[in-house]
Amino acid sequence: MKHFLTLFLLLPFAIGQKAEKEPIGIAELGGAASQDLKGGGSGFGYDLAVEVTPIEHWLELELGASPTYSAHAKEWDVALLFKKPWTFSSSVEFMFDAGPV
Repeated sequence: MKHFLTLFLLLPFAIGQKAEKEPIGIAELGGAASQDLKGGGSGFGYDLAVEVTPIEHWLELELGASPTYSAHAKEWDVALLFKKPWTFSSSVEFMFDAGPV
């Protein structure tokens, strides 16, 4: 009986999985491009952003900056996005976002 009680008390720890630690934030790096609508030319650069999730499955915040360079100008775009994710499966996610740019 003593061994059965020990097994019963230790079984959840033996078969349980370790809880995964969520990262504080996710860094994002990508390419950026711009096109002047008045025929002035195009610019290319990069995009840097940090994304945090204050409320799981409900709210994500993204702060990013995109400098673009062209032959005659340099432009910086900065954005703070408030994003609402919808996860349909392990490989499909839809996200609506809005915020100042």
